[in-house]
Amino acid sequence: MNRLESTGTASQGVHHVAKIVSANNSVFQLIAQENDIGNDAYIEFVLNQRSTGCCIAAQIKSGESYRRNGSFAIPSDLAHRQYWRNHILPVAGIVYDPVTDTARWIDLTDYLKRHNETTEHHSIVLPEENILDLEGFTQMRQHFLAYKDTYSNDSHFVEALKGLAKINDSDRTFSAIRSLFAFHRNRIETWFYIISCLRHFHGSPVIRSLVIALCHIPGHPDIFWGKGNIIEEETRKEALQLLRRLTTRDDVLAIIGAIDENGIDRGQIGQCVHSIVDVVDDNVSKLTSIAGDVSVDDDSRYWAFILIIFVMQSVDLPKTIELTEQLRHNMPSEHSVEVAMLCETLRIHGYISCY
Repeated sequence: MNRLESTGTASQGVHHVAKIVSANNSVFQLIAQENDIGNDAYIEFVLNQRSTGCCIAAQIKSGESYRRNGSFAIPSDLAHRQYWRNHILPVAGIVYDPVTDTARWIDLTDYLKRHNETTEHHSIVLPEENILDLEGFTQMRQHFLAYKDTYSNDSHFVEALKGLAKINDSDRTFSAIRSLFAFHRNRIETWFYIISCLRHFHGSPVIRSLVIALCHIPGHPDIFWGKGNIIEEETRKEALQLLRRLTTRDDVLAIIGAIDENGIDRGQIGQCVHSIVDVVDDNVSKLTSIAGDVSVDDDSRYWAFILIIFVMQSVDLPKTIELTEQLRHNMPSEHSVEVAMLCETLRIHGYISCY
């Protein structure tokens, strides 16, 4: 399959921005492209090794075609401008020129508030002074940090919840989760709504982002931030009680669906799943129901089986051995070898290392 030259040029711009963001100890998250209107990445700003709680969306353009008469510019149509104007996060426009290896940025949210262009096509010129390099990133970060109070208010919280409710619009729900976590993570209502919606995202790519956000409630040793750096302790404790009480069997099934080919290992999404399931009330019976349900997909049943061991073995080893022996004969055939080995290891050594 031939790879379009424009694809490589676009990747250069994304890599340039990611390198600068990472070099400034902030967080760059690429967005999977499902349409040509959505943004390219999220940027969460970090200052003095602490999360600022400020997250923006970024539209990244790359190539000589975005330089006009010595200026950097972003071409736009009505659909793009409407999308940026209504976005629940502040939006930055970034242009990268691979010839000069330079980039500039503009605050699209502020620009569109001040310029209500009604023509179908409009070129947005980026300010010459807004250079995005290792040093210029500081100016960009300081500029967007001013949005923190505005986007933390009640009206933006409502808009984020509306976005979360758009379960068939992955782009909007991804942004809603980022907004809720970045600007509203110290509201207990945020965690109530996230926990309550889990089952509705079973099989959706959005479940991964929900799990990553939610695992900050119980926490685990490999989370990037310290717990005190993310959620106020009083909020976290209250949210933990909600997580314990409100998480249903179907929620657990949806959460398990986030586990990918890397399994349950340190630094992987599976570790986040483990940390959440570990604190859920009556977790063993919920996991047992999933592992023994032939209508559930084979991988979810297998991961439920492993989570039963992780959750039970240090609490009641004899019961863990008894339960896993009962379940092993009904496990999917494609995982029968691994299941048999796990049961044997548990009988002989009395413990299976989680990580």
